[in-house]
Amino acid sequence: MYRAIGTVQFLTNEFKDSYPTNGYDRIKVIDVQENNTVFKYKVTCKFDIYLNEDSSCLTKNDYGGKVHPYLDLIINPGLILNTQIYNLNYKNVSLKRIDDLFFKEETKEKSLLD
Repeated sequence: MYRAIGTVQFLTNEFKDSYPTNGYDRIKVIDVQENNTVFKYKVTCKFDIYLNEDSSCLTKNDYGGKVHPYLDLIINPGLILNTQIYNLNYKNVSLKRIDDLFFKEETKEKSLLD
């Protein structure tokens, strides 16, 4: 997985204190300004997101183009004005399955009972 850290600025009519993400991604609101145009709010957020590996991306820099569409899915509805990526690097994240945790617990319990 590739980890991208940066800021995003967007216009929206529906301001939220938090945005739905998976267990790894974080989006934190930094600034909210009222806007007198078609959109009510101009929101600035910090983001720390993880992008899945993609075979169409040949280099690390190719993942920079995946950040904007990914954020667009999260902050929908909204119009992204600006996306700045401060850090983009490969992160070896091992996703743990819930089954693995249960089987480890059962093994510990069996050893204690024996």
